[in-house]
Amino acid sequence: MAAWLGTSSPASPQELFIVEGGASPGGKWAVAVVPQKAGERVDDADGTVYLVSLPGKTVLQELREADSTGGTWGKTTENIRCKWSPDGRFVAVNMRIGRMTNRYLLYQVTDTGAKPVDLPARQTHPKSRIYEALEYTANPGETVTAWTGPASFTTEEYGLRPRRGDVDFSRYGMPEFDGVLEKRYRLENGKWILDDVRIPKPR
Repeated sequence: MAAWLGTSSPASPQELFIVEGGASPGGKWAVAVVPQKAGERVDDADGTVYLVSLPGKTVLQELREADSTGGTWGKTTENIRCKWSPDGRFVAVNMRIGRMTNRYLLYQVTDTGAKPVDLPARQTHPKSRIYEALEYTANPGETVTAWTGPASFTTEEYGLRPRRGDVDFSRYGMPEFDGVLEKRYRLENGKWILDDVRIPKPR
């Protein structure tokens, strides 16, 4: 991997904080952020998210699509949480972007760097018809909840509600819908597919 793939001077290892779930299996790489200075507001903080090598936290690349300032909420060290695939090839970056709003980014990590992964649109699965009956609340979001294998993971999307009060969700095969949907993605023959849309199982 290149020593530095960013556009500005990287933070020093001493400045960086490895986020929750940020270290890859096997301890080769990690996702790290810059902690806020004492008294610094989060919206004034350095929101850069980095891919670093371990154990020395040498900066390898900015994850330019990510930001740790949380839409002016929270702390830079808490606004990013990661989930790596079991084999360390992929990392899901769950990112706070508002008071109660989150989104995620998926990266493929190799010795040449971290590359954002494009996932298929929800319309590619027939069970996504349920969205015809839904609208978003003021605080929607979606995060990766778990890897179910080296190349499959699930997300939960929340902040969904019926467009009308009389929607019969049994029409969509989800009679117990209650504002949250789970999606399952799977890598097949080098291509990500949306494998299922369903109600999350009780925990």
